[in-house]
Amino acid sequence: MPENNEIYLSDALVYKSFKLGKFNFIQADCGSGKTTAAFTTIPQYLHVTGARSLILINTTSGADSFVNEGFAQHYTPLAGKEWSAIFKPELEKPIVMTYAMFGAQIKKETIKLEDYDYIVCDEIHTLNQYIGMARGQLRKQYPQAETWEINDMLAVTCFTYIALEAIEAAIKGSQIWVFGLTATPDQIYKYDLQRLGQIINEVQLSQKVHAYQTLSRFEYADIEPILRAHVENNRKRLFFFHSIKELNKHLDTLRSYGRAAEALWSTHDLNHPLTHQQLTTRDFILQEQKFPPEIQDLLINGAYETAINIRDPLVQEVYVHSGNKDTQIQARNRLRQNIEVLGVYNHDTNKTEIAQQKLNDKVDRYIENFPPSYLNVELTAQDKEKLIKELNFPKKWTSLKKALIRQGYEVEDKNNGAYRYSIIRKPI
Repeated sequence: MPENNEIYLSDALVYKSFKLGKFNFIQADCGSGKTTAAFTTIPQYLHVTGARSLILINTTSGADSFVNEGFAQHYTPLAGKEWSAIFKPELEKPIVMTYAMFGAQIKKETIKLEDYDYIVCDEIHTLNQYIGMARGQLRKQYPQAETWEINDMLAVTCFTYIALEAIEAAIKGSQIWVFGLTATPDQIYKYDLQRLGQIINEVQLSQKVHAYQTLSRFEYADIEPILRAHVENNRKRLFFFHSIKELNKHLDTLRSYGRAAEALWSTHDLNHPLTHQQLTTRDFILQEQKFPPEIQDLLINGAYETAINIRDPLVQEVYVHSGNKDTQIQARNRLRQNIEVLGVYNHDTNKTEIAQQKLNDKVDRYIENFPPSYLNVELTAQDKEKLIKELNFPKKWTSLKKALIRQGYEVEDKNNGAYRYSIIRKPI
């Protein structure tokens, strides 16, 4: 039950604040009851049926979660890049699919907006990320293209962009109730989602909504001590990393220290297919909403940032190796419960003061026996490169210059009009 006089979302919603022809946006934290509201209480209030309801989510794992929990039926992608749909309008449950699948079906005209009375856009903030990636690839491929030209290309090639256009059309048509849900609302007013800015209706809440609590939160600069720390065998942890390379690297570290660990990434990554054991672990978590008994540490990336629900009392620690605030919130929220510890990567400072000092000390040792022949003379770019090689210095001139200054040397940069040079003077 909620504590501190908090209530669940279904009871806090001011239903009369819903508006047809607007993007009804609801911000609610993990544990607020968003899923119950989206699948049950809101449709009941609007008198819409499951057969004419559509739930959009950013990942296949998220769609699988809704299906496994018994809330919805969903479209099923075939192998490779081919898309197909299993659609039965007579089904009583809502249809759930990814934004990419929705965009693909809209493009192929295998579904129509008029088939629905009610659309829910779950984790709507993620559209900025997916469209942004596609936009970046096109700008790299066509550096001279104007913004409108890039948008025209996105409207043909990017399924998530097509999905966003269809969502906007559904809202402006004023015949379909459209809702957006997220715990991280800042992205709603930025980048490609700005196109919804003029039609957003922030749904009112009558009072504070229940959210899961975190007992202790701290920032770290180095993940290695956390990976190598002794942890009781019956204590389990969740880790978030961005890349598959990071996942595999840190998975090896955990296993080398005796932890029973597993890593999961997208099932659609054809360059890095999941093993049978990984798929078994994934299916168990989606179905049982807890770690398999034999797994102590689970490592995930963005494919599961908003996609899985874990209710496992043995998992009390979450470590999010990302400086992005939205990612920190979403990854922590995979634990649908109160937790004891949340560690997040300190992206702003990157390294603690102690770690930086250790790095400086390591670099400074290279100039303990600085060759006198480089003192008090003009050093061109070629001379500096020669000095770096002679010292076997591991970094470039700018780092060497900083190290020299830290050790009391004077470094003067000059320009005689023909070329630039530097003069190094020994400390007195």
